[in-house]
Amino acid sequence: MMDEQTYIALVPTVRHVVLREAARYLPGEDDAADVAQEVMLKLWQLRGTLSGDKKMLYAYATVLSRNLCLNRLKAKRRHPLLRLHHSDADEGDCAEEAAYVPATPGPDVALEAREAYSLCQKAVRQLPEKWRIILHMRSEQHMETDDIARALGTTAGAVRGMLSKARARLLTLINQQNEIRRSTH
Repeated sequence: MMDEQTYIALVPTVRHVVLREAARYLPGEDDAADVAQEVMLKLWQLRGTLSGDKKMLYAYATVLSRNLCLNRLKAKRRHPLLRLHHSDADEGDCAEEAAYVPATPGPDVALEAREAYSLCQKAVRQLPEKWRIILHMRSEQHMETDDIARALGTTAGAVRGMLSKARARLLTLINQQNEIRRSTH
């Protein structure tokens, strides 16, 4: 059984192990950091039932991290718009993801990509202006969270929160538009 002081003492090394494992599966640093945060939260909730053995904790954290990463990858493959977006990423694609991307895209893939782009653009226009700006800074200008925070005069945590909310709302809007599109075709 692990007490709070032991857990807190192990947090930096466990987080490093989790981040390293997540980076093996996910292409973006933000995604890896999100997984690490989820794992650390789960470990915190389970700290009373965890063994005090460091090696067992590292192993459990690694498996938990890997499973969360694989779940995220599966979710991205299930959603057609996210699948199209992530199939274009050259860096960090794992073999499991590459198996779902056609070697030579045909006209149907190009049509799907244009439709997906159109749906995304419509959804982005429906977001509040501040969220659109932050998404633009992050995805188009490739600015780091700290740089966005400095540019907006806020904290990195606030930027991460706004990015998370903007992405969640964007996904909801895209899903709604996709459903409308399907029902009319």
